Amino acid sequence: MEGVYSDGTISIDLDGMTMTLGQEKEEYVPYEPGKALEDVKLEDFDGEWNSTLMSAFGMQVPTGTLFDMKLDVTISGGKATLVTTEGGTETTIELEGELDQNALILNATTEKEDDDDSEDYSLFSTDTMRFYLLEDGKLCFTTGDGLDAEEADAETEEDDDSMDWTIKVYFDKLVVE
Repeated sequence: MEGVYSDGTISIDLDGMTMTLGQEKEEYVPYEPGKALEDVKLEDFDGEWNSTLMSAFGMQVPTGTLFDMKLDVTISGGKATLVTTEGGTETTIELEGELDQNALILNATTEKEDDDDSEDYSLFSTDTMRFYLLEDGKLCFTTGDGLDAEEADAETEEDDDSMDWTIKVYFDKLVVE
């Protein structure tokens, strides 16, 4: 069958009967993260956090959809256990860190096992991770050097049409009732 496309619809003539096909578009409202809290203490980061949303390469997607990756992190007193599930493979990484202004900087304490010489691809390194608490209650991991610097970089990048390679993962805190 052949049809005619016009104004977002396709019209098809079926022996004197016209069928018109169209698509309703859902309006998507992107997540606008809250600002990073300034006066934070190490214990403010404590808790169990599950990743819910990833922002990468100009897109926002629920974790586990576009990139087959899910992150869960448990933080207590500057120590953390990060569980990554990527491509069905679960990896546990122990991290330890400290506050740097309003960011929790966590460094891996376990060394990676080099079973062979091939390189595994991952979206980002878990050797050093930078987390911020946001005013909307979420936890944000970023591959950038800071949230404020990224906003300034984003404005510059819009001017020269270059790709923003910063990845952000947003976490919700598990609440036990």
